[in-house]
Amino acid sequence: MTGVRITDPTSGMRMADREVIGLFAGDYPKDYPEPESVVTILKMGRRVREIPVQMRAREGESPPSPA
Repeated sequence: MTGVRITDPTSGMRMADREVIGLFAGDYPKDYPEPESVVTILKMGRRVREIPVQMRAREGESPPSPA
């Protein structure tokens, strides 16, 4: 759709400038927000960069949910 290879459009921290934040403050994709937002940014002619990280196994447990 964009000609840009994105390896994982559904996770990660995202950073954006005022223009992109302003765009999404008024209308953020609802159904599939992560991949749709990446496509929107690329179609605006903006740059998307992925930075790989090393994930470690989770330690411990989350507290039980309140009933």
